[in-house]
Amino acid sequence: MNILFTSSTPFHPLRGGVGRVTDTLCKAFLSKGHKVFYLHHKWSDNDNKNYHYPVPTDVLPNQDKDIQLSHAFYIDYLKQRQIDIVICQDALFDLTFHRTEDLPVKVISVIHNNPLLDYNVLWNQFVTLRNDKIVEKLKRIARCCIYLNAKKKMWKRTVLHFNELYQLSDKILLLSPQYIPSLRKMDEKFLSKTEYIYNPNTYPLQLNLPKNKKKEIIFVGRCFYVKRIDRLLKIWNSLWKKHPEWKFTIVGDGPEKEHLDRLAHKMKLENIEFVGFQDPQTYYKRASIICMTSNFEGFPMTLVEAMQFGCVPIAFDSFEAVNDIILPKKTGELAKSFDLKKFENKLTKLLDDENYRSVLSKNAFEHVKQFDISNIVEEWERIFKAL
Repeated sequence: MNILFTSSTPFHPLRGGVGRVTDTLCKAFLSKGHKVFYLHHKWSDNDNKNYHYPVPTDVLPNQDKDIQLSHAFYIDYLKQRQIDIVICQDALFDLTFHRTEDLPVKVISVIHNNPLLDYNVLWNQFVTLRNDKIVEKLKRIARCCIYLNAKKKMWKRTVLHFNELYQLSDKILLLSPQYIPSLRKMDEKFLSKTEYIYNPNTYPLQLNLPKNKKKEIIFVGRCFYVKRIDRLLKIWNSLWKKHPEWKFTIVGDGPEKEHLDRLAHKMKLENIEFVGFQDPQTYYKRASIICMTSNFEGFPMTLVEAMQFGCVPIAFDSFEAVNDIILPKKTGELAKSFDLKKFENKLTKLLDDENYRSVLSKNAFEHVKQFDISNIVEEWERIFKAL
């Protein structure tokens, strides 16, 4: 089959979870004899990042200026390459690549988060202060006053989006069965086209746990607001003096990196390092614990990747799919959403109890083998054959 992956941004495996997932799936599809292509809205020099993409990669012309021109280009693209299946990796937000006119092309919409993501986080966005200025505090009061009306409008927009997505899709794929209730809440009919497939592990199946793990805690991901790395800094502020033998490493770059670096200096934190944009595999192999304090996630690859190398994960229960990844006290630790003290207490237990940490590490290592690409690609093959 000729398969086209689409997205607003390129599928660079070191620039985000969707990129890593797509890169892994692409290579698996190629090994199965399929032809694969990438098509995006935009591209920039930074999107190369010294990476050789495994398949031909193209960009729509003038998407922001001439929608008709881009659509004509897209239809011609599908015809010339005789595309059989389009996998839309941005289906939660964008339907550009769903419109295939009357071509015999099957469309798979992948929802890389909770289908009700924007609706569910609306209140948090309204009450969050962007800065400490009086004007912003007044704006927050104004936002709260219009919240109920905004919530109704958001619900209407979301349902309309999924109704259109339902009409334009042959299959809707979720990342976890935990997200099925969100679709059902909008309309039971959506489930008639819906299945779930877990994201595949990024790295090949690891046969043995890494030895000689260091007393190191890591965060891996983009440094931007949703990740709420500032929470980790506050937690580390309560721990580093009591645990001077431990180190906290932040692996990643992004718009908040400099701000977080300044905040760490202001708090006079020690045994902490910002290493920027890196291939995280080295850190997964040597670290003992990985932390996540995000406002929300879809199916976070950094947790699963780290568990492939025996890192013990600890996170807030702020998104449904975390329950597929972390089984409390078995494969990691979960803390009540945004309760820093409870997170700190659970992390302290991991720092202090080496035997407990070792048991969770072994369990985590075994648990994520179910997400190996050899298993996940067969699920995709089953979907392809059923279209």
